[in-house]
Amino acid sequence: MDLGATVCTPRNPCCGVCPWQGQCAAYAAGDPAAYPVKDAPRELPFQVIGVGVVLNDAGEVLIDQRLRETHAGQWQGLTHHEIREQFGDALDQWSSGTDVRPGGGETRREVAQRVRTAVEDQLHGLNGLAEATVVVVTHGGAARAGMCSMLDLPETAWASLGVLANCSWSVMTRSSTQLVAPSWRLVEYNAGSLPEPVLGDDR
Repeated sequence: MDLGATVCTPRNPCCGVCPWQGQCAAYAAGDPAAYPVKDAPRELPFQVIGVGVVLNDAGEVLIDQRLRETHAGQWQGLTHHEIREQFGDALDQWSSGTDVRPGGGETRREVAQRVRTAVEDQLHGLNGLAEATVVVVTHGGAARAGMCSMLDLPETAWASLGVLANCSWSVMTRSSTQLVAPSWRLVEYNAGSLPEPVLGDDR
């Protein structure tokens, strides 16, 4: 017998026909409609979230699929713990910096090449402007691989750059002359505050 649905309803309880009337604390209190006592509604959490959108001169959002994160094959959608349980040896190789295919997906070299090509294509589209700024928004792994490639670092040294934190950025500059090598220079890496100008004579 469902007393809650047919007799002891929240708004109009039928106490006169209730078989539990003699044992009911709400009836004894004289105001059964006031029960059950509901908890005060919880205050909704408030968060301030910043979102950046990059537009071109026509007001269009610029999206390049080559800037996507590393495709991790069978590892996609798994937690780190699940990957450790199922693919422990392969994860150790990947974490050590070995250029393996995570879950049968992309190697770091492949990711680096497509990211670098996407950035260089964007720069080429600026028609040789002497000074221009390109903002690239991508994932940490793809960003690190692309930057290492653009800096012409040997692949064995790529792990020397730490993992990029969420919502952080890096700043790179490129020499306008081919006589300067390497042509790219890493000015800031994994920054979380606005860059400060640094004056020095080791240009």
